[in-house]
Amino acid sequence: MISRLGCTAARKLDGKLSAMFSLFRRPSGLHIRPNSSQINAATRRDEGRSADEVCSIRVRAGPLTAEEADFVSSELLCLGATSASVEEYRPDGIEREKIFGTGKRKLWSTCELVLTFPLDADIPGALSGASMMVGREIMYVQQQVLAGEWMDAIKQEYKPMQMGPNLWICPAGTESTHQAKPGEVRIILEPGLAFGTGEHPTTRLCLRHLGEITKAGDTIMDYGAGSGVLAIGGLLFGATEAVGTDVDAFACRAAAMNAALNGVEDKFTCYQCGPSTDDPEPLEQHGWPRDKQKFSIVVANILMGPLTELRSRLTRYAAPGAELVLSGVLEEQAKEIMELYSADFENMAIQTEDGWACLTGRRKM
Repeated sequence: MISRLGCTAARKLDGKLSAMFSLFRRPSGLHIRPNSSQINAATRRDEGRSADEVCSIRVRAGPLTAEEADFVSSELLCLGATSASVEEYRPDGIEREKIFGTGKRKLWSTCELVLTFPLDADIPGALSGASMMVGREIMYVQQQVLAGEWMDAIKQEYKPMQMGPNLWICPAGTESTHQAKPGEVRIILEPGLAFGTGEHPTTRLCLRHLGEITKAGDTIMDYGAGSGVLAIGGLLFGATEAVGTDVDAFACRAAAMNAALNGVEDKFTCYQCGPSTDDPEPLEQHGWPRDKQKFSIVVANILMGPLTELRSRLTRYAAPGAELVLSGVLEEQAKEIMELYSADFENMAIQTEDGWACLTGRRKM
């Protein structure tokens, strides 16, 4: 969820990636941001919850043109949706266009959006707002999503993943399938808890860079923490403290749970924050003095719109000489973000993978 101010500049949909994502970044559509309330049965039992509990609302909206799907998906993420994926509109279930393997980046001519909303979202209001933006009524249907549905689909697919020569991410319960070797970092995550499992290129890019720059004594701000994977990774790389923020209360809980799985819960704190810079600054809101709100590493793997809107806040978090790690943007958007931050950061560089970019730099002294 991001604020309205940064929405129209938010991440554009990338047709070539559409085959990579659906329920949890699996084939059929482009998943912009997985729902942070996908909590598996084990976690929910610990909290007195059950697998047949309704955890979110799924909305299917369409038909839409490719241009409308591109625009509306970003806008609905601003209006309360926690995820948005694009699929071909197939009312009869028949595939009409094959867009993959062509070497071109595109969407289908006629699309359907598959959206996830939290239980308290104003879905009619969000779709009404999106309809006004495109100048016509957008048709949609909605259904409840059970926690067990998320759990079953995710656990069937989520396997240990190697992020680099000495870095692995393992879903909880599969640790025995990959024993950490000397000098190797293994991050354990509960499958489906929140965005950031290592499957997406932006997560991998950020983690690899954190592995290169993190040193003993570092402190980390992870803005838009999701599963907490970046903050947790930084702590396992040697940092002494990490603070995360997220607009979703479930994500904050998920990040805390994941920190405990990795034995770093005493070094990690995650605060819920508002979606806009008009909302209270999260550290001040929780009693942090201004002089303590400085970190040696600032990382934000979010959307282009929020990275633009949050520039002053993220810059203020960076102590002189601090490392900056930004991602969640497409390769063609990276230069615009780099120019925006270059006034306060030097040695700016761009790393890319599968059309996505990670920008790095160092706070000027």
